Amino acid sequence: MNSDILTQQLADFSLANPGIEIHFIYSDERLDLVAEGIDIAFSLGSLPDSRLNVKKLGDKKRTLVCSPDYYAKHAKPVTPDCLKEWNWIRHDMLPGNRNLIKNGKKVVLGLTGNVSANSAEAMVEMAARGLGLTTAAHWLIEDYLKTNKLVHVLPDWDVEPMALYAVWHGNITEGSNTR
Repeated sequence: MNSDILTQQLADFSLANPGIEIHFIYSDERLDLVAEGIDIAFSLGSLPDSRLNVKKLGDKKRTLVCSPDYYAKHAKPVTPDCLKEWNWIRHDMLPGNRNLIKNGKKVVLGLTGNVSANSAEAMVEMAARGLGLTTAAHWLIEDYLKTNKLVHVLPDWDVEPMALYAVWHGNITEGSNTR
């Protein structure tokens, strides 16, 4: 499976700076940076109000997918409204809707379904096994699409991207190793 660009860049940084000790924590849950002793975090989506420092780094593009078998059980969708009766695989940390955009027109879909998870990787695997429809980062689903384990649903529509942020607490000073 291909890894995401952030992991690649962190690995490159570590290779170029072997004297800096780095501990990577991957979690789809929100962590308390101060209590966990975390200097910096990378977070996707909306952020809760807090006293943390935040810098937006970019947006994560997402793709709407399901298994070929699940897709074949339904009439071919031509608009987002056609997906209202589909089973959505939801992420526990994300809102219960998805925004799909085409030519500047935004359609908000409420997600209905009987499956949710706290892991994007688990959601992708559940979609590949035919449990329903999900949205995922392209780097997570690229291999699944190449091997036809997933199909791109409504390819003329874009899923609204999620913002990627660097987040750190106020205890980091100019003299610290994290800048």
